[in-house]
Amino acid sequence: MLSNYRRKVNTGDRVSTVLAKSDSFKALLKRAGSDPVMQEAQDTIFAAETWDPAQRWFDENGFTLPLSMLVIADSFLQSGSMLQFLRNRFREGPPAKGGREKVFITDYTYVRNNWLSGHPNRAIHNSAYRTRCYLAQINSENWNLDSLPIVMNGVRVA
Repeated sequence: MLSNYRRKVNTGDRVSTVLAKSDSFKALLKRAGSDPVMQEAQDTIFAAETWDPAQRWFDENGFTLPLSMLVIADSFLQSGSMLQFLRNRFREGPPAKGGREKVFITDYTYVRNNWLSGHPNRAIHNSAYRTRCYLAQINSENWNLDSLPIVMNGVRVA
């Protein structure tokens, strides 16, 4: 059964969209989620595709605060980068270029929240709960993420 899905997954986006609607495929993925091999594979892919690039961007641009890393990692997770078209909407540069870290992250998060909140794609629009959570942490001055709990979309995440 798995080999049938493997061929379909490898054929491209159109088939992957069909698989996303397949109840049997989704059930198979849910069962695989408890398998330590699947968990390790997910962790490896997440590190390679999201966390490591976000960490590099964080380090190369002179950021130091945990909330900054959270905002940056979330942008990499959802969008693949710190979106330049959003960064063009505010003046502050990253710390490595003389910018103030908290101002940069605050400005980026507000701009990103506005973009997500107004996006015509419902799935993207609905994801603005994440930026609203980050803005709540910014407004609470929780830059070190040590004021708990942190609740996102009704779920305690820390």
